[in-house]
Amino acid sequence: MSSVDENHLQKTEQAKEQTRAGDGNTHSVVEARNKIRLARINTVCERENPHLIRRENPMLRAIIDPNRKITYCRVNKVASTYTLKTLTDTFNCSKTCFRETRKDIQQLPYSEFRDVIAGTYKFMFVREPYGRLFSTYSNKFYFTKEHWAPVGPNIITRYRKNPSFESKTYGHNVTFHEMIRFVVEEFEAGRKNIDEHLRPMYMHCDPCDYSYDFIGNLETMESDWAYLRDIWHTRRKIAKLSDTVGKNLRDDITGWVHVKRTIERFKKSTISQYKLYLRAWTYYQITGLVCKTIALPFTEDSNISIYKFQEALLKAVEQSKPFADECKRQKKEALHQAYASVPLELLERLKNALEIDCYLFGYETRPDWVFIRENTTSDFNYFKGLA
Repeated sequence: MSSVDENHLQKTEQAKEQTRAGDGNTHSVVEARNKIRLARINTVCERENPHLIRRENPMLRAIIDPNRKITYCRVNKVASTYTLKTLTDTFNCSKTCFRETRKDIQQLPYSEFRDVIAGTYKFMFVREPYGRLFSTYSNKFYFTKEHWAPVGPNIITRYRKNPSFESKTYGHNVTFHEMIRFVVEEFEAGRKNIDEHLRPMYMHCDPCDYSYDFIGNLETMESDWAYLRDIWHTRRKIAKLSDTVGKNLRDDITGWVHVKRTIERFKKSTISQYKLYLRAWTYYQITGLVCKTIALPFTEDSNISIYKFQEALLKAVEQSKPFADECKRQKKEALHQAYASVPLELLERLKNALEIDCYLFGYETRPDWVFIRENTTSDFNYFKGLA
């Protein structure tokens, strides 16, 4: 697709969506919005070079209920954990239950697999692609989590001349710049098996090969879920869902259990325990749960325990609640700070890696907040835990 065609389509569809959606979240508004999203996908699939976005015999990351009524195509870092939990509660089917259902269906011949999928209500959720990569970095690479390997060590070994033993072994201190370089080079090399959190959204769900009934956006998730709740009930796919579905999507501190596991795992290593706690604390500042004015109440010399950390974190979250709007702006500050660390030449190459997702799902291929760096920096260092 030429840049002229893409820009015209993007502006036209965004204008249509804004005009129809207005400020409301009614059933008819969401339905009209969904038609625009689906029409856009059809247009892009027809115009794009097919080999770029179609795969031979694509098998979805499909999560299908045991009664084969609904198919959810899971895209990591688009509230997929929340959506999966909603489905497990709705169908009284555990993750293991869904896994077994998926296994049974994916063992079918490809033509039969497609027939099963075709008979279900198919939906997926997407989000702004540059923001999704930042979310992946902050949660999967920066946050104090025990699952840095194998991607972390792979990235560090590839790009650092003399990495430390700990960095090569654990991959615990990958920078945002390094992660973006890895994504770009994997794309340019034509590798399709990149980590699912870094993989383009269209590769998870193949929207040019499967005809979806609904495309939700993280940015409109509350109204999208309200629509799904009502339409599934009307079509007798499910019993009535709770009115709270799609709400309360704000980040919480349940991830602190990862901090506990990580501290235990690296207790005998030379990795600074203080820095691990600092990374967890600043992560919650990135997500906006803790105001950046509230510092980690420990020093390098402190005798920190996971329980002292949890107590301090809960206190900081409560102290931050009166300043919720101010704290929410921290996520955007951190995002700008991360992208400001990436050379513009590499960002241009990243644009090429993300443009199919942008074309298909209606996002800007070259957003100003990524490529124009005026007034986007903050004096606060959100990633000081790496230092």
